[in-house]
Amino acid sequence: MTNHANAIRSYADQFDEKLKEIDALKSDEKEYFAELKEAGYPVKGIRKLLADSFISQNQADTSREQLREAGRLLGIAVCITPTEPDKKQADDLATRRFKAMREMRTQAQTLRDELKELKVQAKAEGFVPELILKAIGIKKDGTAAYEQYSLTLDQYLTALK
Repeated sequence: MTNHANAIRSYADQFDEKLKEIDALKSDEKEYFAELKEAGYPVKGIRKLLADSFISQNQADTSREQLREAGRLLGIAVCITPTEPDKKQADDLATRRFKAMREMRTQAQTLRDELKELKVQAKAEGFVPELILKAIGIKKDGTAAYEQYSLTLDQYLTALK
């Protein structure tokens, strides 16, 4: 195998590893949400709080102000008063799952950042990261999927002549 092929293999292995780790974190989060839903917890609210837990206080204040202004302009009542939580009423399972999912999302973002940096490195070495990722997908999907993809792409290219 040439140095060029070895470099492609190395990048493909690193990309694949990061993608698998991200997928595993997403799968774990999905299982936690399913568990919470089955137990009767307000999953939509927990999802929103989880997403909002990553925005800054300034962003949250700006968002609330924009909602108030939109409500005023549209004549729609908007109730968005921040409240202090009653820690005594916090549910142990929900709290543990929330903290775990927040950590999972932080880890997934770190992995996405690392993947992005790997793409930059590969590109700087003259490789095309998108094609390496496509090759990984084709390898996973198998030969039949690649043949179908190739045939479809060929049809599209012919149509554009």
